[in-house]
Amino acid sequence: MIEKIVKLQRQLARRQDKIEFLEEHVRQCTQELLKKTKIIQNFALREEASLLLPEGDLNKITRGSNGSSNSSSSFSLIGNLFTSTTNGATGKSQLKFATEVNSRLQAVLEDALHKNITLKNNIDTLGEEISRLSRENRQLSLSKVI
Repeated sequence: MIEKIVKLQRQLARRQDKIEFLEEHVRQCTQELLKKTKIIQNFALREEASLLLPEGDLNKITRGSNGSSNSSSSFSLIGNLFTSTTNGATGKSQLKFATEVNSRLQAVLEDALHKNITLKNNIDTLGEEISRLSRENRQLSLSKVI
């Protein structure tokens, strides 16, 4: 009977160790996933923003040290709008293109709004922290005087 209790306690200890290990592993994987998600989001935002730049601005950004330009036709999104109107493109293609530009601009706007909200929350948090530290500083200076 005692041997069975000892055996069960050992099994319980092994399982608890395994659970702790797996919880730690899940926590680490979650942190890595969050980091990679942020990296992917930043990359996607940069790519999205570069698609909306005029070709001249893009050439300034992508020009390497040797002066060569590696711009792609996908980067001249706004430029395509002007060329399609001068080349007599159909109304449907212009509408499709305008819808695409509109959706990309909306995505950039939504991202900017999200960042602004995040920054506002950060500023509020910093303000609260500053006021708390100021109160603590006043209390410390008053306690030194007394």
